[in-house]
Amino acid sequence: IYSITKVFTGILLAQAVLNGEVKLDDPISMYLPEGIVAPEYEGRHITLLDLATHTSGLPRDPIDSFSSTIDQMYVFLYKYRLTRAPGSTFEYSNYGFGLLGNLLARRAGQADYEALLVDRIARPLGMDSTRILLTSDMESRLAAPHTSTSVLTSSLDTPAFAGAGMIRSTANDMLTFLAANMGLTETELQPALQLANTP
Repeated sequence: IYSITKVFTGILLAQAVLNGEVKLDDPISMYLPEGIVAPEYEGRHITLLDLATHTSGLPRDPIDSFSSTIDQMYVFLYKYRLTRAPGSTFEYSNYGFGLLGNLLARRAGQADYEALLVDRIARPLGMDSTRILLTSDMESRLAAPHTSTSVLTSSLDTPAFAGAGMIRSTANDMLTFLAANMGLTETELQPALQLANTP
């Protein structure tokens, strides 16, 4: 479902806020691995909210972003220099959302983004066909991806950017997800869904 993944990541952030694990204005430096320093601009830190609103100042897609490991993602962050203050300007960033997904998984003590996704969204909503790594049964049902010009291509499979666009799902699971977001079903996720959908 590519960038619709970002909606899930936003909900995971909302859930972490409600759980008291993070605050929206927390600097991302609070959740980075030891030895990794986040860039700043004139003393302004990048916050979790900056990542979630595409205002971090981080680029859309670093070079080779979709073949990067999580360690390479952090090394890129360490070396990157901001050209403007975080929070000042909107610029769509796959990198920022990939980073956000990884930071949320680290903070929750989960092995990876997918484990967090399954624990906090897919399992509570009964979305059994919504995953990143697919079982053989799921693989057999996977539609072949194509470019916008109908050319057959390959699926993206980069753990570093799981939170930006790596979720695979089905129409039925997405209808379940839509119903929950519209408040048409009772779910324990309702507070997080409401917070994530607040302008």
